[in-house]
Amino acid sequence: MSLSPITSVAVIRQARKTMLATLRRGLPTYRRWIGWQGGSGKYDVQWNAHERFWVFANQWAILFGTDDPTPERMLNIVCTINSPKKNYNRRCAGLFVRDMDDAVYLTHSGKIGGGRKGICKSAFLPNYRGAQETVAWADGKESEVIVIGRIDGERFVAQVANFVREVQRFKTNATGRGDPAADAQQQRMPPAEPQFNEEFSGQRRGYHVRSKIETNCDHGLIVNALAKALQAIGLKVANDKPRDLYVAGRSGKMKTLFEIKTDVSTSTIYQAIGQLLFHSDTQTQPPTLVMVLPTAPDATTKCVLERLQIKVLVFGWQEHQPTFNNLMEII
Repeated sequence: MSLSPITSVAVIRQARKTMLATLRRGLPTYRRWIGWQGGSGKYDVQWNAHERFWVFANQWAILFGTDDPTPERMLNIVCTINSPKKNYNRRCAGLFVRDMDDAVYLTHSGKIGGGRKGICKSAFLPNYRGAQETVAWADGKESEVIVIGRIDGERFVAQVANFVREVQRFKTNATGRGDPAADAQQQRMPPAEPQFNEEFSGQRRGYHVRSKIETNCDHGLIVNALAKALQAIGLKVANDKPRDLYVAGRSGKMKTLFEIKTDVSTSTIYQAIGQLLFHSDTQTQPPTLVMVLPTAPDATTKCVLERLQIKVLVFGWQEHQPTFNNLMEII
């Protein structure tokens, strides 16, 4: 079952109001210049010092950036998420959709602007490390969108921040490159020098039940928190499109490979096993394999994982941030 676009003017207005209330709650406002290609203007922006992004919204435009407005007087736009005012308009990058349980989510088409060569939707989507979800339109057409998060969700602000940083990372990497197609192909390959890039916490294909859509929007938050925890104890971490996260040794080879999942359904466990075994088979000396789960698996599954030499790292939540209770045992 696909997600459905919201087309009612009243419902779009209410969704936008709810989203902005969530994003702006408790934030200070700064009057700052915002610059764009060919112009600039002075506007009120709200700055989230914890998540490190600002937001500006007028009647319909919603702009995001990462410059700290406390010292800065001119701010640069990282991305725009504008939804249609009514009905639907596939030229708009933003879109409010509802799932089968009437939960409302903010989505993005992947249409990224910036006025420079190589910064466009066709280059951004291959660099985005999550899959897209299908939206079924009233005219019978379907399209793929990135699901950023549920607009009234408890971790929505962090999910938006991750998306903004993902766009920022893409634009930084794309600046000055000549051939977008070649760049996209290069981004699919593991980097010569292992590196870690914060992962966007968006929707994964195949989950159509409300709870699974919500939990999968947390994926990038968990990846980033685990990377920071590993870096805090002096380990070098890296990731790429097929591998969620790994610890790299001096030679650049994987010492420990992590696969993060946000539920413990049978199909998810099977998928994680396949991904860990497949992506570790390229090395003569296999890495330690770790499945990251929200709860410990049942006894039967645990025995199978032990025979396959796959360890389990359990994550929890504390003040909307992932925690890893048995990380030191795994490492």
